[in-house]
Amino acid sequence: MRLICGSLFVAAAAWAFQAAAVVQEKSHQSQVMGAARTYRIFLPPAYATSQKRYPAIYWFHGYEAPDDRRDLLLSRYVASHDVLLVDSGPAETSGNFPLYLAELIDQVDRTLRTVADRGHRAVTGFGTGGFVAMFDAAKSPDLVGSASSFQADREAETGPEAFPVTTALDDLEPGLESVGTWVAQSNPDITAALDFHMKAFAAAAHKPEVFSHADPYPNFKIWDWDVASDRRSPGFTVLENAGRGGFRSAVREWLPGGASPGPVKLSITSAKLYTPGSSYPVTYVHLADGKSRQAAQKADAQGRLSFDLTGDAWEVGVGAGPVLAAEGYTVADASWATAGKPVNLKVNFLNKGAARSQPQAIRWESPSAAVKFESTAGRVFGLAPGETAPSPVTFTYTGGAPATVRLVAVAGTE
Repeated sequence: MRLICGSLFVAAAAWAFQAAAVVQEKSHQSQVMGAARTYRIFLPPAYATSQKRYPAIYWFHGYEAPDDRRDLLLSRYVASHDVLLVDSGPAETSGNFPLYLAELIDQVDRTLRTVADRGHRAVTGFGTGGFVAMFDAAKSPDLVGSASSFQADREAETGPEAFPVTTALDDLEPGLESVGTWVAQSNPDITAALDFHMKAFAAAAHKPEVFSHADPYPNFKIWDWDVASDRRSPGFTVLENAGRGGFRSAVREWLPGGASPGPVKLSITSAKLYTPGSSYPVTYVHLADGKSRQAAQKADAQGRLSFDLTGDAWEVGVGAGPVLAAEGYTVADASWATAGKPVNLKVNFLNKGAARSQPQAIRWESPSAAVKFESTAGRVFGLAPGETAPSPVTFTYTGGAPATVRLVAVAGTE
């Protein structure tokens, strides 16, 4: 018995003397939150004596009791890896807190030796903090390259405090396409998640040429695009397939296919994608009635184009050539899609460009491995400007029953 107790004491003593991070509490005056905010920094022991720059992991905690064991685990991980960790909270899913990340990142980058790019930033958290981590990554993928969560709330109220809207984790998927994700709903392994982020830091984070985004806040910036509206009711501003060739926009009461919450003025300014001072043909297609119009618009001195729209669904094409877009679908031979059974879709393709398109092959893809296509090959007929035509595709979803399944048509492939 003495031998066993002695062994336990020696093991515990050795465990107690493992290296730990240097933990500092800092504060700053937050313009976003309108008050002083405190946060904790876990620094590697060698931070003070080196000139090295470190990637950063932002940990969001909610209204929860202190967890000394978790803090010890985080401390020891930072002590044994070239990374610093920022602990911020209590996290809230609506109001100003989800808007605070950019300001906090700026504060940390100005005061600590970080690698100040999205590929070397990560967000993570538990419960409410986990939901906020995934929400902020989807809202600001241009700021973070990877996100993880532990037993995150499956849905929460998000958006302005005056008119929040319910958002599910599944609603965030389109905004996370350029972000590496790691999600645990049971038996959370913090070390495994932190290891995932360290691997993500070592990989090159890519900037998408085309992106999709849905935001419960009336005004937002993403990937150098600016979106503003006069919406003052719960809902989402949706910006899909946004890139040099145009975009699709809408304001919806819920995702993915909610109705418009009412009259809304929407102003969208592109990123710096065009030649400053040059004129471009812009085609506007109002999806509710299929009516289209064209206008010549001049890029500003920074190479941006601006678009004034309503909250209805619009397809906007930019350029003198054809621009194909999948603008809608119908389920054939059934009232709705059913998991585990073949789903026959007719996807409507629209030419929102200024010239006739040629017939071309398409390839069907899905970010979900549970989507099995009967055939990945498809074809779209030649279309005049503003014209639509259906193309069939059949798939089966072999997983559970998610709220949405995302399909992608890649044009110009044989």
